[in-house]
Amino acid sequence: MELCCPRGWGRSARFYRPRMENGIPGPGNRPGDFCFRGENMQDMLLPLNLNVSSRLCVIVGGGSVANRKCGKFLAHGARVRVVSPEFSGGDGAWAFADIDRQERPYGKDTLVGAFLAIAATDDPEVNRQVLADAAEMGILAQRTDEPRGGDFSFPATLRRGNFTVSFATDGISPALAAYLRAEAVGRYGEAYGEFLHLVESVKEKRGWKEIPRERRRQLSMELLDRNILEALSRGEADQARREFLKRVGRLDVSGDPTPGDAGGSASPETPGEPEEIAPGKVYLVGAGPGDPGLLTIRGMECLLAADTVLSDGIANPALLEMCCPHAERIHVGKRKGNCAKTQEEINHLLVEKARQGKTVVRLKGGDPMIFGRGGEEARALSRAGIAFEVVPGVSCVSAVPAYAGIPLTDREYASSFAVYSAHKRGGLGFSDKEWERIAGDTGTQVFLMGVTRCRTVVEKLLSFGRSPETPIALVSGGTTQGQRRVVGTLGSFLAGEELSETAAPGMIVVGDVVRAIPEMDWFRPMEEEP
Repeated sequence: MELCCPRGWGRSARFYRPRMENGIPGPGNRPGDFCFRGENMQDMLLPLNLNVSSRLCVIVGGGSVANRKCGKFLAHGARVRVVSPEFSGGDGAWAFADIDRQERPYGKDTLVGAFLAIAATDDPEVNRQVLADAAEMGILAQRTDEPRGGDFSFPATLRRGNFTVSFATDGISPALAAYLRAEAVGRYGEAYGEFLHLVESVKEKRGWKEIPRERRRQLSMELLDRNILEALSRGEADQARREFLKRVGRLDVSGDPTPGDAGGSASPETPGEPEEIAPGKVYLVGAGPGDPGLLTIRGMECLLAADTVLSDGIANPALLEMCCPHAERIHVGKRKGNCAKTQEEINHLLVEKARQGKTVVRLKGGDPMIFGRGGEEARALSRAGIAFEVVPGVSCVSAVPAYAGIPLTDREYASSFAVYSAHKRGGLGFSDKEWERIAGDTGTQVFLMGVTRCRTVVEKLLSFGRSPETPIALVSGGTTQGQRRVVGTLGSFLAGEELSETAAPGMIVVGDVVRAIPEMDWFRPMEEEP
């Protein structure tokens, strides 16, 4: 049974970052932690799962609400005592013979021996008295007519075997909680409960508890595999079991050989022979353009399941807070003149971590296959025999102009667009022939990583025939609260006055679409808000 906080956060709750003292988090905080702050934090209750099996739970009241609460207790194996002068609301739970049903008015003696109590009468005074008596006797209690006034509430709960997901709204809107539960029915199928059954089969082996705690934690993470869940969702239980056993590999936690891929028994390992570890999988995940809300659901799933995350310098660091707390995090960002790791070193790391049996996420800003070197990494993994999956992201190519009020195409301004990287391999620029072709394109032109090359871009476009009156915008920190936008023309940008306060990295947009900004300027970074 799940108990959730019915009060405390309220409408005044908001996110805040940890208080810093001399540059370090204050007591009880860790770097990057998010917390809730509300007016009634001292009253905030702890969500938890509670075992009521064989424990006495008392319900005061005999109507339909009491009937439903009784059924919930019975479903979780509780002993139930119900007290009311009369019973209504249909048979329901009242039909169960093992209920201690007492047709009499409420008295304090009703609560003797109780673990939990629920006041579910139509009389507010009786309900108030039940809670007062329960508090005096040290018993957790709830009143159904005022759910935020008791010690706990019942969330809207979906169960799939041992897997439970619950929704609560502090007692404000049970309808919203029920709506979210209905949505979860389609999101979390029976596969989750079946997956937990497979995990339980490993943890029941004799040697599991003999493994050091830290190693058990690592093994639990290594058992997570999206392919297994997807096979279970398709009803392919045998295939899922084979994939699961492959994930377990030859690991022996019981003193017995573990089954092989086909479900049979494998031969015991030769004494002294190194343990063979099944390779893990690498996910090339697009982190989106900067706003954490633009990360895809699939990208978030991969981060939650990752053992190791290799993140670049463009991906928003806040996304790493979605990772498992124990996941290894490696910064491999590359900025002009400052590379934490070369591309060859990154490729080697991806292969090395996967060969250790880990689930690896390569978190890349924007989309990994659009100027993100995702192709190079995918080919390196393929050559090494490592399984990988590409998780597309929201590209900065479209998102950053949109946040800056610029449509890449528009029937009034442009019917095509082209995207260029201002930095080519080896630091080379475009040839004059390439610049001539670029300058002759009358559609929208987007130059990525272009802040430090902005003057070169402007000079080349002008020298090859573009009008000095051609609109241009330079956007840095796109889609984030640090977004900055400079708008002008090729002629004014050549003077350089507009570029004095623009920080790298950034994006250049050239073309008539920039004229749409006055009517499409919707995004306001926090610093600009009144």
